[in-house]
Amino acid sequence: MKETKIEWCDSTVNPTDFQCCGCELWNKNTRDCYAGRFAERRSESTTPRIDWLMKVKSNHRFVSYEPAWGPVDFSRWTSQAGAKDEDGIRDIEASNKIELIILGGQSGAGSKKHPFDVQWARDVKELCGHDDVNCFLKQLGSNAVMDYAAWYKSGLYRWSNRPAPKGMVQLRITHEKGGDWREWPADLHIREFPDVV
Repeated sequence: MKETKIEWCDSTVNPTDFQCCGCELWNKNTRDCYAGRFAERRSESTTPRIDWLMKVKSNHRFVSYEPAWGPVDFSRWTSQAGAKDEDGIRDIEASNKIELIILGGQSGAGSKKHPFDVQWARDVKELCGHDDVNCFLKQLGSNAVMDYAAWYKSGLYRWSNRPAPKGMVQLRITHEKGGDWREWPADLHIREFPDVV
């Protein structure tokens, strides 16, 4: 079996960092690099970040939606990819395709302030399935919540006594980061990765 190395380049603050982010292949062969950005919530900063990502000359793009602090509609960036240029690299003007969305809830100190609604994961999973995008749910975080009616129907009759937003149930998660998917709703057991050629 042939071993394949994937280079990851992620610019979290300054878009110009892609030119000097330590990815040896970046200037030589962008086909082998995954360019990515963070998008943790629907905000004024998320849209420009992902719009900028779509302009990066790369065949592969991903978004790290973690920790998720609110719902984000990625449909604008997950539709089918555009044509490719003479080098086989997507035409930047025609392409608006993300290949992978990594998502998860927050763990640690800020998790009480930022609960992770599992519906956000379901929405992303549905979108990814529709648009043939890989979805990787890393963790639910240490403050996962679920709509009460959906929770009741799910058969997940374990809950926490910790407070939850109105109409929500705090899921009982024993793993400190919510990373043990045996504690998750079964429909969220999803960890996909792009195929590597």
